[in-house]
Parts: sequence; structure tokens; C-alpha cells
Amino acid sequence: MPKIVVCRELGPPERLRLEEIPSAPLKPGEVRVAIRAAGINFPDVLMVAGEYQLKPPLPFTPGVEAAGDIVEVDSAARGVAVGDKVIVKMRHGAYCSEAVVTPAQLTPMPSTFDYAEAATFLAGHGTAYHALIDRGQVKPGEVLLVHGAGGGVGLAAVE
Repeated sequence: MPKIVVCRELGPPERLRLEEIPSAPLKPGEVRVAIRAAGINFPDVLMVAGEYQLKPPLPFTPGVEAAGDIVEVDSAARGVAVGDKVIVKMRHGAYCSEAVVTPAQLTPMPSTFDYAEAATFLAGHGTAYHALIDRGQVKPGEVLLVHGAGGGVGLAAVE
């Protein structure tokens, strides 16, 4: 049986519990991914505390990103195949041993990444890119000071 991390009451991460659930059936166009690693991001901590802008109804499974292998594909799903190594993007729900998602939620895992690197790539690097390029419009030759370069987004900004 698949395992999930469940938030049944808002508060610190210590209140999360590991539970077993039956496998969810695939709907048309969906795929099943065996999760090998999941990222832990600040929004996950805020979400389980009830302090994030997205407030899923209780109970819910936290986790905005993960990485794994596609193990099942519905016949209506396009562009993916069993065995593909992928990064999974979710609003929540990535703290699980298997995820049922659509191909639009998947990004091919770069061959140079291991599962842990892939599972922690999109949130931090996507946020840093948005901040530096979309919002800050940083140009070549400009000087940038990154505060908090030890965190995920700060480290991504330095990279």
C-alpha cells in the first residue's frame, strides 16, 4: 500500500503523520509516479501551520515537488512513458510514495541529476529566476547581493 504524510491538524511539522492508503485509480490522461525523493520547502512548513496563501482543507498531504519514475500511464496520457524519470510539480501532495498526476505536472528529470537534486530543483530555482529575471530584471554586468544564500532560493540565486 502507498504511504503518505498527512496533516490532520495545523501546527508544527511534528504533528504530521505517516499513513497507508489504497492506490488511487488512474483517471483518463493521468499517470502514476513512484516517488523516490520529495523536496522540503518553506511553503510546505507554512502550509502545515496554516500560514501559507494556499490553505488546503484538512486532512491534506503537503509537498510541492518530488522526483520519481513513471510506473503506470493511462492510454489517454500523451508525451510520457513507463520508466521515464520525472520531476513532479504539485500544489500539495508530494509527500507520498506514489503520486497520480497529469503529464502537465511533469518535467523530464535531467540525466545529470539524482532524485534528491531533481526533487529540490523547481521550487527554489523557479522562485529565484522569477525574482531575479521577471521582477528584478537583473542584467549582465550588474552587481547582486544575495542575503540568505544558505537557503534554497538564495542558493539558487547565487547559482
